[in-house]
Amino acid sequence: PRSTPGDANREYTQHAPRWTQTTYHSDREHDAPLARATMSQLNEKLVQPRESSGAMPQNLSEARKLLINFVTMTVCFSLNHASVTSCIALATSSGLPGNLGSYSVAVLYACYVVTAMLFSQVIIFYCSQKGSLTGSLAVYALYVASYLVAALVESDTVKWVAVLFGASIGGIGAGVLWTAQGAYYSENARLYALAKGVTKEEATGYFGSI
Repeated sequence: PRSTPGDANREYTQHAPRWTQTTYHSDREHDAPLARATMSQLNEKLVQPRESSGAMPQNLSEARKLLINFVTMTVCFSLNHASVTSCIALATSSGLPGNLGSYSVAVLYACYVVTAMLFSQVIIFYCSQKGSLTGSLAVYALYVASYLVAALVESDTVKWVAVLFGASIGGIGAGVLWTAQGAYYSENARLYALAKGVTKEEATGYFGSI
């Protein structure tokens, strides 16, 4: 019959000197506990970080600071957008001469679309997310201020210039604002998740509820 590797091993063990058999068995018995201990340590290193990585807070003071920054941004953003929305609603019924209200809304959205499609990413890249968000909020507020100027002056020419200029600069600010707001939201949620010791999805959902 054809021999197998197992037959060869048994034949070698039977005919080998007794001291080699003893050494072989003793080494195997000595290495087995060591191998089991090594595997146990390896499993602990692999399992423990997964169980504790999302549960242990890293920096609570930094997480609190990021949360305050986000709440401040949401309050400023909400007040700014509410003011702009009110002006858009009142554009055609605020006593502006001719069709100035309709033209101002058209200019506002035209500048908004062009800026958001072509220039917002470039502006955010050079001015950073936070700088772009702050600057666009300030520029967007000029649109609201233009209606204040139109309400205080008597000249129709000044009203046309002020409102159309405010609409154009406000549209540029709006195009940057919405893009920067999304980028700032995502980055702040990522940093908050790292500081708090939670997942980014949990941080994003928490910020969304605010």
